[in-house]
Amino acid sequence: MSWITGVVLMVITIVMAFTGQLLRWDNNGVWSAVVAAEQMGRIPLIGDSIAYFLLGGDTIGGETLNRFFAMHVFLFPALLFLIVTYHLYLVFKNGISEPPKVGKLLKPKTYRKWYEDMLMKKGVPLFPDAIWRDAVFSALVFLILVCLAWFIGAPALTSEPDLTNVNADPKPDWYFTWIFALFALMPRQIESYVMFLGPLLGGFLLFSIPFLSNKGERHPLRRPWAIAGVTFIILSICSLWYIGIKAP
Repeated sequence: MSWITGVVLMVITIVMAFTGQLLRWDNNGVWSAVVAAEQMGRIPLIGDSIAYFLLGGDTIGGETLNRFFAMHVFLFPALLFLIVTYHLYLVFKNGISEPPKVGKLLKPKTYRKWYEDMLMKKGVPLFPDAIWRDAVFSALVFLILVCLAWFIGAPALTSEPDLTNVNADPKPDWYFTWIFALFALMPRQIESYVMFLGPLLGGFLLFSIPFLSNKGERHPLRRPWAIAGVTFIILSICSLWYIGIKAP
């Protein structure tokens, strides 16, 4: 459940980023939402319903802004808070994984007993002995955010939204650029299927990992295929992001 709630938190973070784009209410943000709704509408069977729900009607307008604002400011932050609370509860209840060692095999049937015995000998309480690490890291992240806001600032707004401009060429924010490049490179005939099946397969894979890989070696040196797979995914995303940034 610690892994599953972490995946859910990642999904909510992505949705928060998407709903936040429109709230700028500039030409790029509005047209990005229009393009996203059009892409959703191409999903077989349920696409039109998803697009209608996303826009709050047949076209973008004031209802769309109200809907995105409510989701971005109230709905998803509330879900984020609840799931983070549950995630931390699991940490208090179950503890955290110890650093892996080469040659040490994980056995699900005996792991809980071994972990509890290990805590009795070497464990320290989360508060106040271990919480200071989280406090230092959180302070460092907060300091970085303040520096970015102070020295770089928010992205510049584009022109006012104009839905009559059929030549609009919206660009997604940097964290969605790699997806933009992926769809730009694939054949148009398979885009609708990728939009529908891609998230389903990706979500199924992420949620199934703790059930498929919950025993044996945990150390990275003994899991070359897992390391190679993660490295391939990271390099692919970075390459697509670079292509998307350089695209005209």
